[in-house]
Amino acid sequence: YLRELVRLGLPSGINSAIFSLSMVVVQSLTNSFGPMCIATNVTFAGQNIGAGHLDRVETGAKKGTQAAGRRKLSYDHSESIILLKSITSSPPVRATGTLSLKVYSA
Repeated sequence: YLRELVRLGLPSGINSAIFSLSMVVVQSLTNSFGPMCIATNVTFAGQNIGAGHLDRVETGAKKGTQAAGRRKLSYDHSESIILLKSITSSPPVRATGTLSLKVYSA
């Protein structure tokens, strides 16, 4: 009985531990961008979810992921500004967004 319990439980426990560790890593990376960046993303998602525009949240997440991927390959400041202008008109948010994109490209 104990052997069967370990055979079934050990892989599940390892899987759970890896998942938990990956969530800690993702949260740590997210937190490294600072409160302004996090607040911007949460506000964008919250407003669109509240308005019933889930498609905008999905599109924003896809575009953000694509932009981050492009930044990994090369950083283009003017393209980043165009992207940020399409999202917000707030100078502090734009500045934080530009910094975030620079970090993504590192």
